[in-house]
Amino acid sequence: MAIDHRQVREIMRKRLIAAVPNLPPSSRRAWENRKFTPPSPDSKLTWVREHYIIVNEHLPATNLIESNVIVQYDVVAATGRGTEACDDIGKEIREAFKPATSLTGKSDITIVIDRSEPSPPLSDEVWYFIPIKINIRIYVANTT
Repeated sequence: MAIDHRQVREIMRKRLIAAVPNLPPSSRRAWENRKFTPPSPDSKLTWVREHYIIVNEHLPATNLIESNVIVQYDVVAATGRGTEACDDIGKEIREAFKPATSLTGKSDITIVIDRSEPSPPLSDEVWYFIPIKINIRIYVANTT
């Protein structure tokens, strides 16, 4: 059985939505490879963008398939608005995905949070954002 990364995304999104009180509403969440129009920078609204990066997948000596993935949530605000909104939401995301937390899905998939940390803020003329990187390990039984 291969790892169902679609299910992993769903588990991570469900946790994000349930555990981050100040997460922007769904209209201001840019899920990876979904059509999305960011709010106007003049609106002063924050929004969140998701990236899902598969680092590797292998079969350790145990009879499990293991995958290492980085799920990155960029907390974005208009440049010049200050850092507070991004900092607050970023902190809530890190709290929702504390190291050693285990998440499970509908099948035998298990996700273990390794690290949850901010990267240095980035900005351009329009947007300022703080990337929050969540390193996870995913396990599923090898049935082949």
